[in-house]
Amino acid sequence: MELEKWLDNTKMGTFERCPREFFLRHILMLTRESEGSVATEFGKAFHHTLELYFSGTDKDEAIQSGVLKLQESINRLIEAGDERVYEDARADIDTFVRAIQYFLTAGAGQELRSIVKNAKCELKLTYTEPESKWSLLGRIDLLAETHAGQHMLVDFKTTSWGLRGWGNKLLTDTQLQTYAFIATKTLVVKEVHAGAYAILHVQRRKLKSGQFSPNITLDSALLPLALTQDHLARAENRFLTVSKSIEHAYESRHFPCVWSQCNRLTGVCQFHPLCERFWRSSLENSEVEHIYEIAFSLGYIQHRWHPFEED
Repeated sequence: MELEKWLDNTKMGTFERCPREFFLRHILMLTRESEGSVATEFGKAFHHTLELYFSGTDKDEAIQSGVLKLQESINRLIEAGDERVYEDARADIDTFVRAIQYFLTAGAGQELRSIVKNAKCELKLTYTEPESKWSLLGRIDLLAETHAGQHMLVDFKTTSWGLRGWGNKLLTDTQLQTYAFIATKTLVVKEVHAGAYAILHVQRRKLKSGQFSPNITLDSALLPLALTQDHLARAENRFLTVSKSIEHAYESRHFPCVWSQCNRLTGVCQFHPLCERFWRSSLENSEVEHIYEIAFSLGYIQHRWHPFEED
């Protein structure tokens, strides 16, 4: 049982939500997630296309590269026998092309293109706190200078759900704040003035016949957030607080389950079967071996995840 002294926004959010989930996912590295999904591969191809486009590649060439990446991923899922491929319209290459064309010519991509210049894409940044030696990682989709001379970071998102509610996310945002903190601490830029989510919504409804409707629902939005020194101070305090709490939990072997996160309103997390069985466990080495034994019998697998590594 090993403690890796690095965090990113996702890991911090997991620990804040439920320490036991953090222990099972990020220390024992257990998961029930499959090796891939159509939604995940669609998102990767989307990010790949935008990385090329905003780095100066011709639009049609960038889209074609994204198409090839998605097609290869879909073929791998089919070879692996993933039946969900046939139940998700995002596996259709034509859907991808139409969606990305819309995003770049009439959606958030077009709006973003009119705002920024000198864009840098897919930045992998690491800030290490001098005293604790904990590292904070950020994989920034786009960091650019605007025509007004300010610096702005952008995170690209794809979703099959409507855009309602994304505005509320900005009120409690931690991701953009964390990215801005890392960018300034690593001296990539002296100051980040704003962040934004550039969102693409893609949906194609399934008909009663089992076939997909030829009509695609497309929507897009660029949701900006002004970033201040107060936001960056909050991000730094959160990083220091969470890292200290994790160390304390690790030393005391105490990662309690927050049962309020597991109910019919919020949904139970993937580790609920393990938590039910081990909620009083002391997490000593012998108990950890027993957790692994039961986890593997229930279909869990071990998978080390790192934000800088390709899945």
